[in-house]
Amino acid sequence: MSLKLFGHKKACFLLLVLSVFFSAHASDTLSFQIQAGANFARQNCKLVDVKNIDNTVSSITGANFGVRIERSIKKDFYLNAGVIFDMKGYSDDTTGLDLRLYYLTVPLHFGYRYTLSDQARFFTDFGPYFSYGINANHNAFEDDIYKKFDFGLGFRFGLEFYNHWSVALGGDFGMLNIGKQEVLYPDKSKKGEYEFYNNSRIHNFCLSTALLYRF
Repeated sequence: MSLKLFGHKKACFLLLVLSVFFSAHASDTLSFQIQAGANFARQNCKLVDVKNIDNTVSSITGANFGVRIERSIKKDFYLNAGVIFDMKGYSDDTTGLDLRLYYLTVPLHFGYRYTLSDQARFFTDFGPYFSYGINANHNAFEDDIYKKFDFGLGFRFGLEFYNHWSVALGGDFGMLNIGKQEVLYPDKSKKGEYEFYNNSRIHNFCLSTALLYRF
């Protein structure tokens, strides 16, 4: 089976999940949102073959933007999903290397909304996300360093104003090991050079902010 066909099957699966997720009766309420914001991403890396290794990885700032669809299921409960373009990766304090991984992410969240006043509501939601890597610097997806598919759990909370505008804070915690068999890690004895280590365990981690507008 080709990788291209495998990717198409994943896309079809996500479309099927979305169609079931939002199969609505006539009485259900659907709304749409657009969002734009910032990501603060890093990676948690464990190298099984190495017992002690200094952690030189810090967060890197990128962007997120996309569209969401929301279905009200009761007065204060809802389902929310979307297609989000976002950036993950890390910054290496030793070498100054910034690794940027660009994904299309599909979050599937269950949420609750609490009315504070006529013009303000608090909301929170959580659930799984599915991501597929579409681009990366340093050929990270093409040079057998990172897998393109990622899966994890995410959450959001925020405030909605005047039934249209929202500000949200959230986080995604990767549950899938996205590292391949070998991973490059900085050789601190030779600045600017890397060593190979086997049996890597690499997970994405990301905090995000977003401004949303509801139609």
